[in-house]
Amino acid sequence: MAGAGIRIETNAAAASADLARRIARMSDTRPVMDEIGSLLEESTRERFDRERGPDGAPWLPSLRARREGGKTLTDSARLRESITRRVTGSGSRAEVEVGTNVIYAAIHQFGGEIRRAARRQTLAFNAAGNRFASRRSTSRRRAGIVRIAIADIGEGTSVMPARPFLGVSAADRAGIERIVVNHLVRAGL
Repeated sequence: MAGAGIRIETNAAAASADLARRIARMSDTRPVMDEIGSLLEESTRERFDRERGPDGAPWLPSLRARREGGKTLTDSARLRESITRRVTGSGSRAEVEVGTNVIYAAIHQFGGEIRRAARRQTLAFNAAGNRFASRRSTSRRRAGIVRIAIADIGEGTSVMPARPFLGVSAADRAGIERIVVNHLVRAGL
């Protein structure tokens, strides 16, 4: 998956020796991985509702959320709805990836600096208070455009704070453990 992703590997030595042996005897771990992926997919989407990272820390509210109301990282819900899982491998070597292919996901997950090049832009103003009329929200004709202006916008830099949404929380770890144990019990291991 392009965009953002996190890889988590288990350390069999850190797990109990008995549990590690039982997992190694499972002939097909794809169903386990798919269920774990489903759990992580759902918990990641819930983070957008709670506006908190996997560690429980609240996200810094975005400028848009502060100005217009609403939730941070959920203006169009594109990022939230792009969270998906993919099970790869086979047999006892199956793995699950949970992430997104949205190109701007990484800057939100990790934060960083965004450099903006100087540019010339056409601005459209409407009759109500000379405010900018967004092309995305409405057409120029319906917005009652009264003036078009061309503006030179200088280069600049914006700092995007990290708002981690991918990761494994303490509740996720407990859920993963329950999933693995349930599959081992069902398999008679």
